[in-house]
Amino acid sequence: MKNNIFQKTSDNFIKFYLEGDLYYEHYLKLIQEAQKIIHLQTYIFEEDMFGVAVINELKQAAHRGVKVYI
Repeated sequence: MKNNIFQKTSDNFIKFYLEGDLYYEHYLKLIQEAQKIIHLQTYIFEEDMFGVAVINELKQAAHRGVKVYI
């Protein structure tokens, strides 16, 4: 494991973010870049800065036509 990255095949990989600024930035970026569907299966929404940012990004994704399932 190098920098929390596991190469599974030549076409994909797994990267682990446990917490911190990089995790939050990456999480929001994934929502912002979604084009078709977001399936958010586990998340406890708290009304802290990050929770509000996630809710706002999910709303924006829905407005641009992304199907959002929570």
